[in-house]
Amino acid sequence: MASQSHQLHFVLFPLMAQGHMIPMFDIAKMLARHGVIVTIVTTQLNAKRVAIPLARAAESGLQIKSVEIQLPCQEAGLPNEMENFDMLPSLGLGYELFMAANMLQEPVERLFEVLTPRPSCIISDMCLPYTSDVATKFGIPRISFNGFSCFCVLCLHNIQISKVLESVKSESELFVVPGLPDHIEMATNQLPSAMLDVKDFSARVSGAEMLRYGFILNSFEELEPEYVQEYKRATGGKVWCVGPVSVCNKDDIDKAHRVLKIGVRVGSEVTIRWGEEEKFGLLVKKEQVKNAVNSLMNDGEESEERRRRVQELSKMAFKAVEEEGSSYLNMKLLIEDIKKHTFFKQPA
Repeated sequence: MASQSHQLHFVLFPLMAQGHMIPMFDIAKMLARHGVIVTIVTTQLNAKRVAIPLARAAESGLQIKSVEIQLPCQEAGLPNEMENFDMLPSLGLGYELFMAANMLQEPVERLFEVLTPRPSCIISDMCLPYTSDVATKFGIPRISFNGFSCFCVLCLHNIQISKVLESVKSESELFVVPGLPDHIEMATNQLPSAMLDVKDFSARVSGAEMLRYGFILNSFEELEPEYVQEYKRATGGKVWCVGPVSVCNKDDIDKAHRVLKIGVRVGSEVTIRWGEEEKFGLLVKKEQVKNAVNSLMNDGEESEERRRRVQELSKMAFKAVEEEGSSYLNMKLLIEDIKKHTFFKQPA
């Protein structure tokens, strides 16, 4: 194995939500399988959730560790030990958790002073814009992650850049998303709330995204080739599709640990508190489940074509992450890019 002074060291910052933490941990394992040292920065309670899979990764020879940072819950207006979105007593506290997660710059900078080997690259969730300042201070590239597909991020990018929402008069009014390979219409009530609310925080995110070195996506090129190319063209930056990252879990135990403790009751359409599904009217009804199953399983031509397409995409997805597949090669290209930047002093 290469000496530590010549090994890459990626520091990962997942958002404290299971839908973000789980794929980020998968990315950590994929990086480590290519010989990269990986440190995951998270909080104490979130570190406990990945303790077992982290130990299993270490037993298999992967160089992955977690480092705990104390989350300033009280300073952000949160109850103590509310360190993940699935722990919140109300989704109304989501903004406070975002704020708490972005009050960690000073302890993280102190951590970077002592990390060995010296960090080579940051991969951080898009919702943690303070990591952009950390990357700038230590002169290392920051790669952004949010778990979306290229189709989704291209839509959000084009909507923001074009300012098309300024001419939309109501939440239900349809508008054409500009600059897409296909004709796509949507309404503002279908957009993520982050585009419409908490404008001050959204501005911080947008500012950090303008400075990012590149974007890592949990998608694969064969799934949406036109959108991958268009997003690369639209952003003028580096885009690496390395998914589906879940496929990196081959062992049944790893698969089980990956989905445990997600905090979402089966049958809920959104994340809410246990037992509140009926209160909010969000429980999927029996007839809805029945109709969906019938639509999938009947013998009609449309259902047959749907099943054929699923099988085809499944094969493409597994092939993408196998050795010499598109996602496998993209991960190698990402690592090679950071290696050149780190050891040959190329500017970010």
